[in-house]
Formats: sequence, structure tokens, C-alpha cells
Amino acid sequence: MSARIENVPPMVHMVHAYRVSGGRELPLLSDGGDVVAGSSAIVEHLEARYPHAPLIPCDPEEAGLVRLWTQWADRLLAPDARRLLAASWVRRPVTSERFFFTGAPHRERIVFRPLRRPFSLMAAAFRGAYPAAVQASRRRVDAAFEVLDSAFAEKQYLVGSSLTLADLSVATAANVALAVEERQRHRARPVVDWVQRTLPEPYQRWQ
Repeated sequence: MSARIENVPPMVHMVHAYRVSGGRELPLLSDGGDVVAGSSAIVEHLEARYPHAPLIPCDPEEAGLVRLWTQWADRLLAPDARRLLAASWVRRPVTSERFFFTGAPHRERIVFRPLRRPFSLMAAAFRGAYPAAVQASRRRVDAAFEVLDSAFAEKQYLVGSSLTLADLSVATAANVALAVEERQRHRARPVVDWVQRTLPEPYQRWQ
């Protein structure tokens, strides 16, 4: 399989997503004639097409648990995580630059710099990051982290004895929820250590 990564500038990425897939979900995978939207759907697609290195167990019961954890991450944890992230951008607009442009050429960061504040406000409005909603999201994320702390009390992975899609989906959502100030609040939790072990270092560099 040959792959090409296409970077789309902030503030136009939703337009690009709609043009390519008819929706607004990211990331997108174009594989031959297929366009697949969303991290979990992309993994499912690649698992079916390239099954030699599975992230979904063959055992039906374990596969079902993996999909339950993945849906929990995508539908419950991730929306609250994105709201907390957008709220952190409003408080500290420089963090939006780190999120999108860590490792990018210096000229791209310079171009984006005057737009940090308006972009952060627009992202917060898009995510509904108003004070009451942010507080509710914070409470739900706290409860989700309690669940994860319990899950890792006696094991290293969410399902089975090896890394699965469940770990990647939940760790990615949790990493977004640990945006800036939130990471400091949760620094003593087992889930923070688990996220750091599970995700490659570049995914955490923007923090």
C-alpha cells in the first residue's frame, strides 16, 4: 500500500473534509475508490484489507469488547475532550499553534501566529466551549478517567494481552482531554502514565 499524507491548514480543514467525504469527520483516508472518515473507521477498513497485523482480535468476545471501548472513546470521551481542548486554546491561544504546527516549517507558524486568537475563539464556539458546558465536560472526563484508572489497576491493555484498537482509540481521546491545564490536574492518575506509554511521543509533543 502506498500512502500520501495531505496536510490541510486550520480553518479550512472542515471545508476540505466536506468536499472529499460529504461530512466533517476527520481524519480521512482515500484508498483507491474508497473514502473512509474517522480514525476508528479507517482502522476497521485497513484491518479488513490488510489483516496481517490485526488490531482487532480474532476472538469474537474480545473483538466485541474492543468495539465497545472504541465507541465509548469516539462517542462519549472524544467530544468532551475536544471541548476542553478548545477551551484551553481560548485561555492560551499559543497552544493552538503548538497543536497544529509542532514540527512544521517556521514560516507556517509565522503565518498562523496573528490568527491564533480568532481561530481559538472560532474553535471554542464550534465545540460549544461555553463555561457551563466546559464544566460539565470536565466532570464527565473526570468520571471517564476514574473508569480507566480502574481498568488499569491490574492489567496493561484494555482488552486481552496485547495492544488493540481499543487502546489506541481511548488513549488518543484521553490525550486530547489532557490538554494543558487538564494534564496538571490529572498528573497523578494511572491513566496519564498509560497514555504516555501507549501513544508515540510526537502525539504528545504539542502539550
